[in-house]
Amino acid sequence: MTVVLFDIDGTIVTKSVRSATSKQMAYTQALADIYGLNSINYMDYPIFGLTDRGILFLILRENGLDDVDIREGETDFIGLVQKIHADLSVGRKQQYKALPGAFQLLKQLKKRGVSIGLATGNFESIAWFKLHQAKLDQFFDYGGFGEAGIDRADIVKNAISKSGEMDMKSIVLLGDTLHDVDAARQNGIHGRAVATGQFTMDELIKYTGSEKHVLEGFEDVDFAVSFLLE
Repeated sequence: MTVVLFDIDGTIVTKSVRSATSKQMAYTQALADIYGLNSINYMDYPIFGLTDRGILFLILRENGLDDVDIREGETDFIGLVQKIHADLSVGRKQQYKALPGAFQLLKQLKKRGVSIGLATGNFESIAWFKLHQAKLDQFFDYGGFGEAGIDRADIVKNAISKSGEMDMKSIVLLGDTLHDVDAARQNGIHGRAVATGQFTMDELIKYTGSEKHVLEGFEDVDFAVSFLLE
């Protein structure tokens, strides 16, 4: 493989606080300011694996808004939630950390000359914030972010375009959810899963169809490198 694309949450980064994050609070405030929906916590919805835009449509549809109304406020929402997030993040203790072995894995891939990119549902400034807090931002130069699509497949497509790689057989995507695997399949690239998030090894193996496509974690860095590059 010459290109490895990474999801962020549950794949290489996890929360380091139990309290509501700046993102959760920003999302709640922006929903109130743009759409008039008060005190909605997006963590109360089945959001795992969804993009930030996908989460927006899920919440608003369940609260009675149609797609026309949603799209009217969508651009303003995307800008506002990132602005509020930046403001709320100032002075707070660390909210995110790298998952065990993630730093060493990325370091080894970089040393081997692999092009490392992002394919994340997070809006871009929030994605870079999480990576910076986890001390992983230094390994990434490009990526597909939440602004690029409601569906994760569109975000992966955007990341592939930014990688500059034309041979889809040379690209692998690593994520922790079934949505990541689907997005890889839809774009004709290799999909790999890691059981560091919401899904178990057995669930991921059943969905991918092979235990060779699922990794338990990154503690064995050499094995993880081989897993992604073979």
